[in-house]
Amino acid sequence: MKKYIFLSLLFFAPIFLFSQEPSPQKSFGGIQVGFFNQSGGILYYHEQKISDDFFLRAEGGILTGYANKHLTLGTGFAIQPRWYYNTEKRQAMGKKTAGNSANYLGVKTFFSFPNNLYSTPNQVSLIFLSDYDKAFRISAEWGIRRRPYKSFNWELGVGLGYTYFFVPEIRKNDPPLFINLNLRVGFDLY
Repeated sequence: MKKYIFLSLLFFAPIFLFSQEPSPQKSFGGIQVGFFNQSGGILYYHEQKISDDFFLRAEGGILTGYANKHLTLGTGFAIQPRWYYNTEKRQAMGKKTAGNSANYLGVKTFFSFPNNLYSTPNQVSLIFLSDYDKAFRISAEWGIRRRPYKSFNWELGVGLGYTYFFVPEIRKNDPPLFINLNLRVGFDLY
């Protein structure tokens, strides 16, 4: 009987040894929809693995916002190094870590191009080559990313940032510090 138990353990041991969830992917990307002023709009993103816990995220897209009683629509892009700090802890607890389902710390640098659409309650106008909202933003962010299903994901984040507006009149009137709220849902394409 001891031989059968020993042979059974020997046979099934490789299954237990290799059944852990693999480390995070090397790279992945997709589409997300944001719901707050600093991250509102439709974005394409790509995350590239630098090391086991560090990824570099690049994103760009069509952004919406509300500033000075005006609805704005424009384009922008951001680069953010992210440190997913609790991936190993989540794996040890038996939770999903695929698609970087973990908590993260990051520093986001964001550049917004001049707005193409600017509306007031009375009119909607296209503004080309306007520098009104051309800005550079940098913010420190803490967030949660989860992928509960195969490709569906969501993110929730909060941070504090600094904005540099390229137009001097706006720099005088708008405060440079902002709170970055981030709520996004999306779909991983690859």
